[in-house]
Amino acid sequence: MNGPVRGKKGIKGLIQGWTDKIGGTISNPMLEFGVEGDLAYQVATYAFQDTNTPDQGKFVEIFRRQPDGSWKVYLTIYNSDKPL
Repeated sequence: MNGPVRGKKGIKGLIQGWTDKIGGTISNPMLEFGVEGDLAYQVATYAFQDTNTPDQGKFVEIFRRQPDGSWKVYLTIYNSDKPL
């Protein structure tokens, strides 16, 4: 993926593509989390192990509190540790 993925349909398609081709074990340890008002963030790493497409990297997600009190992802950025 070389550009931004936007909207629920785009995100679902991206994740479905990953799960269709990856298989195996996925780990996702959180390194840091914080909340400030109606925004929250998490910094984490990921690893796809024993898969057809092994990979590992890191990501940051920003969440926004909704009027009903629930939290939804506002922005995610991830980067593979694989060299380009």
